[in-house]
Amino acid sequence: MARGVGQLPDADQNFPLHERVYQRIRWLVLSGAWPRGAKVPPSRALAVQLSVSRNTVLGALDRMIADGWVRARKGSGVYVTYSGPPVPPPAKPGYTDSRGSPLSPRAHAIDLFPVRLWNKLQSRRWKQISRAGLALGESLGWLPLREAIAAHVTISRGIACGPHEIIVMTSAPAAIDLAIRVLNLSGADAWVEDPGYPASVQSLRNCGMRLMPVSVDESGTDVARGIVAAPHAKLAIVTPACQFPTCAVMTKDRRARLLAWALAHDAWIVEDDYDWQSTDWRHAAKPLAATDRSRTIYVNSFNPILFPALRIAFAVCPPPLLDRIAAVRVGVDEHPNVPNQMILADFINGGHFDDHLRRLAAAYPERRAALVRSLERDLSGTLTPHRKDIGTHVVASLHVHREQQFVDLCAREGIVVRGMGKFRLVPRETEEAVFGFAGFGPGIIAAAVSTIRGAVRTA
Repeated sequence: MARGVGQLPDADQNFPLHERVYQRIRWLVLSGAWPRGAKVPPSRALAVQLSVSRNTVLGALDRMIADGWVRARKGSGVYVTYSGPPVPPPAKPGYTDSRGSPLSPRAHAIDLFPVRLWNKLQSRRWKQISRAGLALGESLGWLPLREAIAAHVTISRGIACGPHEIIVMTSAPAAIDLAIRVLNLSGADAWVEDPGYPASVQSLRNCGMRLMPVSVDESGTDVARGIVAAPHAKLAIVTPACQFPTCAVMTKDRRARLLAWALAHDAWIVEDDYDWQSTDWRHAAKPLAATDRSRTIYVNSFNPILFPALRIAFAVCPPPLLDRIAAVRVGVDEHPNVPNQMILADFINGGHFDDHLRRLAAAYPERRAALVRSLERDLSGTLTPHRKDIGTHVVASLHVHREQQFVDLCAREGIVVRGMGKFRLVPRETEEAVFGFAGFGPGIIAAAVSTIRGAVRTA
């Protein structure tokens, strides 16, 4: 007879009891703990060992029989029939992704996201969903969501567009990848902000683009340097609203010069509207795509604004490209989850997205100020934070430690900080660290900086 089952793991407390019992018995079979031919302990014995009712155990065994893992023999009992290779044990609890670590620049304000409201919208949508909603869906995205996005960007970002110009993607890098293939630019020169966003850089590399680093200063991407370095480039990837990681905002003069260059050289601009909501977005500069719809592909993502696991972004494409995009998109197998698209449309149309933007607009200044205040108070002499009123992170100049030395010092305390060198294509002798604040309240921020202070003093 198979040996006992042990206790139900505490890590699965969020699952219903009957599901936890089933998963436990299933794993004992598939892991080989109960080998083929072994007799499963009687239901009464299992119920006692697991501290559950016998009916709960019987329900789990019925599912195991239906799944074919075990077989009931009349008058004899239940026996294991699975003979495949053993499966590994469930993941141990306690794993934390580094993006959730204190002060990580990659952390998002998911603590501010209205989970209960989303659950309510999700429950309502799943009650109404048809089988068609379970299919892959339209290649350009679910039409009602594209309609909601078109209205949103028209009102909030000043880009006059219709739903037929919206393409729903999983992420901003995926949109960049699609644009390169649609424009058939593989192997061409592309301007890339330096320092810049690593995921965008990787998208260009994956597509075989030749990267032309263009430096960034307080006025944003230095268009004049780009023209000198690579005047005949066919693509420019820019983040004019809030450049990552410098938080620079591209000036009107540079925006105009960039658009003029693209028109004169038959080049394209991919505008990633990164962190546009991180300041008073109601008075922020309009994107390039609000001025030019002929050479600019506008890209934005809901993932950092709402929650990363959503996996929904979008592009607003120039009308001349629409037929080419539709043709290429059909062959792409990376489509956002259709039910999630439906829920997001409800979230936008119900005014909840605007409410969430207001929450972020209220929280970001408080969290940014808490980080700057803590850095200036606790790490004075060690570093100097750059004061900005935009972005979801703070850059600081280091005075005592080398960049990697400081990053490693923080990591030993479980705190994720990035060195500016991680985001550069062309190495430079600057010692700067990048701290995130979006995902953390003032108390967590102050405690993390205090921990760094203690590590600095004992280093």
